[in-house]
Amino acid sequence: MTNDFTRLDFEQWVADFEPVRVKNFERDDFEFDDYALETYGHELSCVRFMLAFFPDTVWTLHDGGFISDGYHLVNRLNYLITKKPVPNNHNFEITVWEDTEEEE
Repeated sequence: MTNDFTRLDFEQWVADFEPVRVKNFERDDFEFDDYALETYGHELSCVRFMLAFFPDTVWTLHDGGFISDGYHLVNRLNYLITKKPVPNNHNFEITVWEDTEEEE
């Protein structure tokens, strides 16, 4: 069985999956850091709890400027939790920023 793969821009991902604000609840605007969980300590414990009970709501922000569904360890920067789960047999990649570094 193959998984479907979809690329989304960040705004569409926010609209479709509704990331959960984990900090600064009084803000009305969308600030990325208010939704990002760290990869260590108490925040990682929260991610692991969600992974145990609601694994399809965990996402990983990677070093290359993209988010993918699931819990990943390599090149991770942060984790995010969404209200809506990833559909079965589907994978997503969300562009957060374009990597503009030129290779030398």
